[in-house]
Amino acid sequence: MLTKPTKKIAWLTGATPFILIFVIPLLFCIPIQEALAQGPTVVSTSPANGATNVPGNQTVISITFSEPMSGGYSITDMTGSWSPMSVFWSAGNTIINLTRPGLGDLAPGTQVTLILNYQGSTSFQDLQGIPLPTYTLSFTILLDSQAPYVVSTSPPNGAINVSRDLPSVSIVFNKPMRGGTTSATNWGSSDIVWSTDRMTVTFVRTDPQRLGAGVTVSITLSPPGYPPYESMDGHALPTFTLSFTTEMGAQLQRIEANPAKGFHWPYYLSVPNSLSQGSVLLVEPNNSGTWSDDPNFHDGKAHDLVLQRSSFAIDLDAPLLVPTFPRPITPQAPEPGGIYTHALDRYSLYLSYLPDNLKRIDLQLIAMINDAREKLAAMGYQTEEKVFLTGFSASGAFVSRFTALHPGIVRAVAQGSPGGWPIAPVGVWNGIPLRYPVGVADVEQLVGVPFDLNTFLTVPKYIYVGNLDTNDALDTRDMPQEDRDLICAMLNCSPLPNISQRWPIAEQMYDSVAANAQFVIYPGVGHNYSPQIWSDLLNFFRLHKPTFLDVLSQHWANDYVMAIYNDGITAGCAAGMYCPGNNVTREQMAAFIVRAKDKANATTCLGTVFDDVTADNPHCANIERLRTLNVTLGCGPNLYCPLGNVTRQEMASFLVRAVDGADATVCAGDVFNDVPLGAPHCANIERLRTLNVTLGCSAGMYCPANNVLRDQMAAFLARAFLGMQ
Repeated sequence: MLTKPTKKIAWLTGATPFILIFVIPLLFCIPIQEALAQGPTVVSTSPANGATNVPGNQTVISITFSEPMSGGYSITDMTGSWSPMSVFWSAGNTIINLTRPGLGDLAPGTQVTLILNYQGSTSFQDLQGIPLPTYTLSFTILLDSQAPYVVSTSPPNGAINVSRDLPSVSIVFNKPMRGGTTSATNWGSSDIVWSTDRMTVTFVRTDPQRLGAGVTVSITLSPPGYPPYESMDGHALPTFTLSFTTEMGAQLQRIEANPAKGFHWPYYLSVPNSLSQGSVLLVEPNNSGTWSDDPNFHDGKAHDLVLQRSSFAIDLDAPLLVPTFPRPITPQAPEPGGIYTHALDRYSLYLSYLPDNLKRIDLQLIAMINDAREKLAAMGYQTEEKVFLTGFSASGAFVSRFTALHPGIVRAVAQGSPGGWPIAPVGVWNGIPLRYPVGVADVEQLVGVPFDLNTFLTVPKYIYVGNLDTNDALDTRDMPQEDRDLICAMLNCSPLPNISQRWPIAEQMYDSVAANAQFVIYPGVGHNYSPQIWSDLLNFFRLHKPTFLDVLSQHWANDYVMAIYNDGITAGCAAGMYCPGNNVTREQMAAFIVRAKDKANATTCLGTVFDDVTADNPHCANIERLRTLNVTLGCGPNLYCPLGNVTRQEMASFLVRAVDGADATVCAGDVFNDVPLGAPHCANIERLRTLNVTLGCSAGMYCPANNVLRDQMAAFLARAFLGMQ
C-alpha cells in the first residue's frame, strides 16, 4: 500500500500546454463492464468555472468531485499560466488542490485553462476504476477594477446532464452591457435577446436539431482577438466561457476483451434509455487517425467517438457499438503505410506474423456484435440479427470492405469518403485486375471464402463524398506494379486528387452487377461531415429499419411476412408491429384473402349479409366479398363469427376455395396421420399439400384443430398466392 508515493514530474513552462500525469496503480480487478455514465463528476470549483473577476494573487485552485477518487491525476495546463503547480488531495480524496508557487501575481486579463483527463486519459478515476469524463476549468484574472463580470448563468457553469431540449441559455452581468462577439461550439444557431435593463443576455436556440447527447456545449463571450462585450460605461468584459454537458440519454458500458468469445480488445456499447424492441445495432469502427502501440490511446479515441455518436444513435433508436481496435506501429507491414487495421487493409487479413490479438479483426468485430446482442438480450432488448454499419474516412473504408467480406450480417451500410474509394464488387474492370481492397478479385485467396455477390447485392449502401474532398488513401500495396499503374491511370493517384471524380467510375462498377447502392456527392463539402449529411444518414438508416419490430430477419417467417406486406396483403396489427404469435380471427382471414385475390380491399358493405357483421365493422366489406367469392358460407345460419379463431382445417378450406374456386373433392385419408378418411375438411387439407402450401405441423401430422397464428398465415398466403416455397 502506497502511503506517501514519490512523484517524478517534468515541469514545463511557457506557452506550450503543460501536461501533468500521475497514476497510482489499482491493486484490484475491474469488472468486465462499467457504466461510465454513472462515474465521477466535478461538483464545484474554486474559483468558479468561467469566472472573470479572479484576483491576480490567486494561488490555489480547488476542484471537488462527486465521490472519492483513486489519487491519480492528469492535468493539462493549456496556457501554461498555472505551471508549475503542486498537487494535494484532501477530504478523503474528494478534493484536489492545485497550488501555484509564489511567483508573483498573474497579469490582468490572464486566462487560466486546465483540462482534466485530456485526450482520452483515464488517470482521474474513482475507486471502481471508472474515469472522469474530460473536464475543462477556465477563469480569467480581473483586467481592471471597473471591468464588468458575469454574476450567474443558466444553466450553471460546469452543469452536467443538461436536457438535450434546452431552449435557451442566459448570462447575467453585474452592470448594463452592450453587445459584442460570441463564439459557440455544439450549440447550433440561436437568436440573441437582451433584457430591458441590458444586464441579462439570452441565447434562444433556433436550430431544428436537438443538442448532442453527452457533449460539452461552450459559449464564449469576448473571445480573444475579437470585439469584446462592453459595459455601458465603456469597460470591456474579459473573455468568459460558459460550458455545460448535456444528458447522455443512454447507458454507456465498456466491455472488456474476451478472447474465449473471439475478441481480444474491449468495445463500448451505448444503449439509449428509451430503446425500442426490435432495434438494429449500429456499429461504427474506431478510427484514431494515426499509429500508436499504446492501447489507451486508441481506447480514448474510441471513447470519444462513442460519446460523439450516441446522440445520432439515440435519434435513430439504436444501440451503438464502437470497438477499440489498435492501429499498431509494430509489427511493421512489408511496405510503408503500416498495417492499417482501422481501414481493414490486406495486411490485416493475412499476414502470418501478426500476433493473435491482431489477427482477423473483422472476425473479432463479428464476435463483438454477437456478444453485444447477447448483452442487450439480457437487458430485455431483442435486436435485429443484421446490423447497421457506418463510418467515415478510414472507418468508411473498413465498413465498405467488411460488407464485401461479410454481407450476410449487414442490414444497411453508409460509407463516407471510404479511403478514397469504395471497394468495387467486381474482380476485373476493362481488363484491369482489381485485387482487394480496390476490388474483390482475390478475396477467396485472402480469407478462404469466395465473395458472395448475391448476398452483397441485397445490402442497401449509401456511398457519399464531398466534392472538395482530397483526402486520399487509395491502397494498392501488395499488388503487382503493372496492376498498380493501371489502377492509378484509371483513378488518378496524383497527390490530393478530387475524390468525387472517382464516384462515377465506382457507380458504373456497382451498376454493372445491379448492386443496391446510392452514390452521393455533396457540394461545398471537404473531408468532413455536414448537417445535410447527418440528416441524410439518419433518413437512410430509418428507411431500412425493420418494417415490423416483432418480426426481425432471424424470425422464421420474416421472408413470408415481408412478401405479403410488400404485396399489400397485410399492414400489420399496429404501428410497426405484426403480432406474429397472435391467433388469426375470421374477420382478419377475410381481409387477408380478399387482398391476396383482388389486390385491394373490398369497398362495398351492405351490413345485411350476416347478422353479426354490421356496416360499422371495419372488415364488413371484405367479409361480404368473401361470401360473394363463395369462399365462405359463414359459421352458422346467417352468422360469420368474425371474432372466432381460424383453425388449420378451416384455413385449408378458405385457401383452397380462394385459389381453386371450389372445394376439393378427393380425400385419400393417408396423407396425414391425424386427417383420416372422412375427417372434416380432409379433401381441402390434402389439396393444400398438393399445392405445396403446407407440409404439416410435424412429421406425418397436420394438427387440424390447432388455431392458425399470424406468422403461419403469412407463410400459407405467400405460398398460395405469391408462389413462394
